[in-house]
Amino acid sequence: MAATAAAVICRAVVTRLAIGWMYAPRGVPLGVAALVAPLAWPGPAGSLILCAAAAALVGDAVIGVATRKWTMIAGASLLTAIHAATAAATA
Repeated sequence: MAATAAAVICRAVVTRLAIGWMYAPRGVPLGVAALVAPLAWPGPAGSLILCAAAAALVGDAVIGVATRKWTMIAGASLLTAIHAATAAATA
């Protein structure tokens, strides 16, 4: 019985770590691009990158809704609003 509980806990920890590593290859470069884009390319090019980042964050919020992770919903929603507002301001 204890071995089964330990296996379930171990699987949950590994799953959480794997999910974090799955987002990093997309999130880090897109986040850096969203940070640099309005400064390096003001206008349509910077706005396009910000819109792409906002679209990715909408997807993250949907995943948060599906998995009932309220912090993921709140964080992705807030950053979507910031990216969309910055895209509109720099267009």
